[in-house]
Amino acid sequence: MRQFTAVVNPTAGGSTGAAALITLARLLREAG
Repeated sequence: MRQFTAVVNPTAGGSTGAAALITLARLLREAG
């Protein structure tokens, strides 16, 4: 679940990584 830590700390992955994680979060919510 390291990916979610990037959401809490955007500086770790950069704005691009954060945007990708937001997309992943949406997919997880729809799948769940």
